[in-house]
Amino acid sequence: MKLFIGCLGISASKFYYWKARYGKANEHNGLVPRDFWLEEWEKQAIIDFHKKNLLEGYRRLTFMMLDQDIVAVSPSSTYRVLSAADLLQPPCALVYRHIIYQCLRYVLLPVQYP
Repeated sequence: MKLFIGCLGISASKFYYWKARYGKANEHNGLVPRDFWLEEWEKQAIIDFHKKNLLEGYRRLTFMMLDQDIVAVSPSSTYRVLSAADLLQPPCALVYRHIIYQCLRYVLLPVQYP
């Protein structure tokens, strides 16, 4: 083997590096599509579900989507999709929105007497 490597004019480490890489795809620091990446319809489903459930956080949204068989993703994927769409809000904004929602609900709903 040393004779063959010597004829090639390369070092032994380079030869064994090539041998280990043989048959693998070239990944030249670029994004190579993966099987586990989210597709566009999945991202859109997450965004649409978030718009229907504005008061819920991204973790709760994830498990609600799983329960309703909308899309099966991890909480971190939901966070990344919502963050990229600029739909995440700080927790205090959600609390204020929830308070306003509760106040409006009591104002808009008719009072029912027993």
